[in-house]
Amino acid sequence: MSRKRKPRGYWKNIDNITLTLGRISSDLGRFPTHQELSRRRLGGLIDAVQDHHGGMVAVRESMGLEENQRPKDFWTLERTIELCRGLLDENNGELPTQKKLEKATGGYRGIIGGINKYGGIEWIKELLGLTSNKKPHGYWNEKTILNEARLIVNKLGYLPDNAKLKNIERGDLAHAITNYSSFDSIRKKLKCKTNRRPLGYWKDIANVHSELDIVVEKLGHFPTGSELRDLNLSSLGQGICQYHGGYMVLQKQRTGKQRRVPLGYWQNIDNVLREYRTLTQELGHFPSYEELREKKRSSLGRAIMRDHGGFTFVRQILEREGAVISEKERLEQLLGGYSENGNKKR
Repeated sequence: MSRKRKPRGYWKNIDNITLTLGRISSDLGRFPTHQELSRRRLGGLIDAVQDHHGGMVAVRESMGLEENQRPKDFWTLERTIELCRGLLDENNGELPTQKKLEKATGGYRGIIGGINKYGGIEWIKELLGLTSNKKPHGYWNEKTILNEARLIVNKLGYLPDNAKLKNIERGDLAHAITNYSSFDSIRKKLKCKTNRRPLGYWKDIANVHSELDIVVEKLGHFPTGSELRDLNLSSLGQGICQYHGGYMVLQKQRTGKQRRVPLGYWQNIDNVLREYRTLTQELGHFPSYEELREKKRSSLGRAIMRDHGGFTFVRQILEREGAVISEKERLEQLLGGYSENGNKKR
């Protein structure tokens, strides 16, 4: 399939340059190298940056980005808390484990550095008003392991293996079982089965719904195929597609409706900008992430942070097209208002 040719003079427009580089930076989690741009067949962009826009370093700095790391002092407490709230929204009110935070990409890249800068995960949880999942010293023994494992068995119908326990955020129990006993021993004492499913298990829609109930409770929404793969539940996805009409059919059966927006909608910067222009007109200013949360538009904020270079980058685009005023202009308006009020009082 041939790539669509850019119109003449396309790369002379700095907005086209920054928009493209912003998208790629979001994908990579950092500013791209010349080699990475070349592999994407963006030689025209590279040439235009050198010929018309002062070079790649100048463009990168104008976007507020650094080559392989976040800008200096990027991880303020306010930004760290804001992004952690975004993660809570995406993870059904739970903060991901340290291991997952270390691998965070896109707008969340490097967030573990911000968390550690301000006291670590447990301290951030306190600031967010969350309860800590950490068990007290000396908690684990055979009795507590059996009690915790029994809760899992009552919920799932079986005791999962080490990897599955970690996927459902019970790595603490998996670690305790490994240290104090063994999975086989605990299963025998609880008289329960393993997580090996019998032949034809996914043909039964009741089994599919039972497993989906657990996933939906964890994610807070009907899962995508990639989310099931991340949870080591590819076989569930295969069962949905092979025996029950696919994801969209099953989602409609369960909820009576399909996705509010099409899959991949928020990955398109044009959709994000369109939604943000509407909100800006409604509020009279560029909305903050907190305001998006209040209006139940957290998905828009998460897309900006995850896929489109963050709020500053989106604001710069809207400022250039005149959809919002710059912070400098807004400050001047405020100061002008104060000055007029002071003159009236005299």
